[in-house]
Amino acid sequence: MHNFTIDYTDGLKIENNFRDTKFAEGKESHYTVKTYFCHKKIKRSLQTHSDQLGVTATIEELESSLSKTHLTTNCADLGFWTKPSFVKFFVPYHIDIYYNAELYQSDTLDCKFKLVNFTLHPKDDRELYTWMNVIENFKKQMQCDISIKNDTVASTTEFDHVADVKYKTEDANKQYYLGLHVGRFYQSNSQNPDVNYHPTGLHDKNSLDIINDILYYYTTII
Repeated sequence: MHNFTIDYTDGLKIENNFRDTKFAEGKESHYTVKTYFCHKKIKRSLQTHSDQLGVTATIEELESSLSKTHLTTNCADLGFWTKPSFVKFFVPYHIDIYYNAELYQSDTLDCKFKLVNFTLHPKDDRELYTWMNVIENFKKQMQCDISIKNDTVASTTEFDHVADVKYKTEDANKQYYLGLHVGRFYQSNSQNPDVNYHPTGLHDKNSLDIINDILYYYTTII
């Protein structure tokens, strides 16, 4: 059987790192990856209920629904990485992997109870405070743990209520589920913003806009 690895530590990469020659005999020598953007909607309503004693209580009820929009379809040779998407901002992915025209494996990005790393490149400490406030909110929304790669955060206890793990900015450790970089990124040898980090560019963007592009761009386009 094949063993597909789905890696969210720096964008999205998928690899088949084992080829079962006997299993693959007479079958296709590539796999197909379809990626989707998941829309999750939560409907809140207040419901009034009366018990046997006539006591009335108003309870908030939550009803969630999930739908998905197709983003990309890619084919890759067995034994090689495929990058279905080059974007580096947060995307609530659902992934279907097909081998020999049959659905072989599926995965949905889910940060709950997992470690999410942010590598931060702020222009000054004031921007760092803004970003850490947003990351704190993201942590609560996703119910995840947070690691931070940033020299300032690593050298102080001030952000320990947000950061469960701290590293120096250039630390090579990648023992986390999802990795995101926050900063101002440009195309190689160019002053043009890298749209893989900044889908709507950088013009007139403040500190809050920068991190919102990374974390909430796909929320704003729903």
